Amino acid sequence: MPTTVLYIAGTGRSGSTVLANLLGEVDGFFAAGEVRFLWQRGLVENRLCGCGAPVSECAVWREVFEVAARRGAPVDAAAMVRRLRDTGRIRHLPAMVAGRLIPRLDPTRAQSAATERAALEALYPAIAAVTDGWLPPVFGRTNEPLVVPTIDLTVHFRSALPHAGIPLDGFVLAVFRTSVAAEGFLDEDGEVWAPDGTLLAQSRQLAAILPLSR
Repeated sequence: MPTTVLYIAGTGRSGSTVLANLLGEVDGFFAAGEVRFLWQRGLVENRLCGCGAPVSECAVWREVFEVAARRGAPVDAAAMVRRLRDTGRIRHLPAMVAGRLIPRLDPTRAQSAATERAALEALYPAIAAVTDGWLPPVFGRTNEPLVVPTIDLTVHFRSALPHAGIPLDGFVLAVFRTSVAAEGFLDEDGEVWAPDGTLLAQSRQLAAILPLSR
């Protein structure tokens, strides 16, 4: 399932950070903070993450950058800071909007920005992978905001762990399917596979389907 990114836009002191932090407390959300400042404040200045550790020492962000780099988009903090300085200010907004009709007017679409675009495109999937922010399959079938709390979850391990041949920072394939969603409930079947084709684990979950407004 594609990574779903909720972008909150607002001017300074508008409450957007408070809103993001509140959403970060909701199961299934990960508040990445003001990503525009991630490179300047996080990597160059090495400020504190919300966990209390400097960004360079934060286990989550360190792995996010490693995953993004493995996707072919290593992060050059200084280059990203320069690019955002030249394109990420409010005065550039008219050119970006005009770029919808005439792409050459949008400075973020220039060929010179290709490296930084690739880094951003790799960053969000890396955040989702590291924070396990994937949405339940049913979210792809509805246009209404929902919450899907777990009622019952069973996990069966089908192979001895740790599995030989998978490094600590390696990837596995996780497949989740919902075959029944009715009367306010759904089931979700999951499988986790090793790169060599070994089935590592299976899961079955029963969850309720509730409107977010409740």
